[in-house]
Amino acid sequence: MQGTDEDGDTGEWFLDLVNPHDSVATLTPAPDDLSSLAPLQPVAPPLETVPTPIGDVAAPDSSAFDWLPAELSRTFQSTRNFRWPTVISSVVLAAAVVFGVWWSTGQPERAAAERLDAYNLVVAELSSARTDFDEAVVLITTQQDLNAAGPSILSFSTASEQAASVASDPIPRSVPLADAAPLVELEQKRQLLAVASGRASGLAVEATRFHAYIAGVSQIFRIPELPKSATAAAANELSIDLAAVLSDSLGQLTDLPDIPAFANHRAELELLIGRFGDWQIDYLEGLRIGDLDRVEALLTELEAELLAVSATLDEPLREVATDLLDRSHRLSVELSELQ
Repeated sequence: MQGTDEDGDTGEWFLDLVNPHDSVATLTPAPDDLSSLAPLQPVAPPLETVPTPIGDVAAPDSSAFDWLPAELSRTFQSTRNFRWPTVISSVVLAAAVVFGVWWSTGQPERAAAERLDAYNLVVAELSSARTDFDEAVVLITTQQDLNAAGPSILSFSTASEQAASVASDPIPRSVPLADAAPLVELEQKRQLLAVASGRASGLAVEATRFHAYIAGVSQIFRIPELPKSATAAAANELSIDLAAVLSDSLGQLTDLPDIPAFANHRAELELLIGRFGDWQIDYLEGLRIGDLDRVEALLTELEAELLAVSATLDEPLREVATDLLDRSHRLSVELSELQ
């Protein structure tokens, strides 16, 4: 029995559409051949869906429109709060790095300025001491006030040592990314100061020896007033004084510094001191016996010999003083270039 729909349509139009060369009769077996067909398998009934009435749909929860952020737990809150110190620390660290770079790049200039101030200070002190040094050399040359010359030479020597000490300090090293030009200029000044302080130290040493020689010579033959006549007792006392003069003169001669310019003068002093022992014996004998002509002749002889020895000092004294003053003037020019 062929199945048809309610309008009596057998569906042959579909078969013709699929395979237009086959007819419905060809595809449909004859009534006699129905036995050869396999029995039909039961077909599952179609699923039944129960429509839900519109009025039964649940309304959306009104709380969804009132959403607020939920409060985080204490663990998450502490984690989020912990980031602020980290951020602050990072900012502080970055600022420190920036400041460090800025400070480092400016360090050579600051170091050069500080060292230059130190150079100017020692140069000013050395220049002032050099002026007093020149005056001291003049005093030594004239042999007028040797006691005043000593402190001036000592001050000049101290100033030169301080300048040499400052000049011996190495120049600070430059840091990367910094301008090294100030340090290069400072190194040039340091070298000039080292040369100038070396010259000043040499001057101070020679002037000290010069002063010591002249001061030592002034202590030789410090003879008291020699009378032309004296009693036996007075002659005995005078003999003690003259023996002390000889002893002191020998000691001062030994302590004199060895200065080549004064070699001739020193040799003359040695000869005079050697004759002085015999001279005082003859002089004291003339006093005791009252030989006035003999005493006067001996006094004239001693005075002439002392003047002759002193004359051998004049020329080398001027030469040494002139040399010291000339070198001091050249030093003044060098110091002026450093100021």
